[in-house]
Amino acid sequence: MPTSSSLLYEEQFLCSICLDVLQSPRKAEGLIKELEQETTELKRRSTELEQLSHTEDDLNLLQSFPSLCSPPLTKDSDLCVGTVRRAVSQLEETVMSEMKRLFDDELKRIQQYAVDVILDPDTASPWLILSKNGKEVRTGEKKTQAP
Repeated sequence: MPTSSSLLYEEQFLCSICLDVLQSPRKAEGLIKELEQETTELKRRSTELEQLSHTEDDLNLLQSFPSLCSPPLTKDSDLCVGTVRRAVSQLEETVMSEMKRLFDDELKRIQQYAVDVILDPDTASPWLILSKNGKEVRTGEKKTQAP
C-alpha cells in the first residue's frame, strides 16, 4: 500500500506533467504570434528594400540603407543560423558541381584538338629530356648533348 508521502509525490509529478501539457498550447500560440510578428517585420523590410532598389535618389538610398542593412533580431536565431548553414552548404555543392561540369565541358572541347606529337631530339632544347619514343618530355637540371 502506498504511503502518504509517495502519493503526494505522485500527485505533484502528475500535476507538473499536466501543467506542461496544458501550457504547451499556450507556449505554441505565443511562439506562433512571435513568428507572425517577425514575418510581418521581414516582409516590411523586404518591401522597403525592393522600393530602394528602384529609387533614382542616391541620397535617399544612402540615408535609408544603413538601417535596413542590419538584420532584425529574431527570437530563434539558432534556427536561422542552421538554415543559413544548410543553404550555404547546398549552394557550395551546387557551385562545385557546376564548376566540375564546366571543367569537363572545357576539357572535352580542348581534347578535340589533341594530336600526337613526336619531338626531334636534334632540334629540342638542350634543357629538355626526351623519352625514347619522343612523345614525352620533362625539364632537366643540366644541359644535355644532342645525339
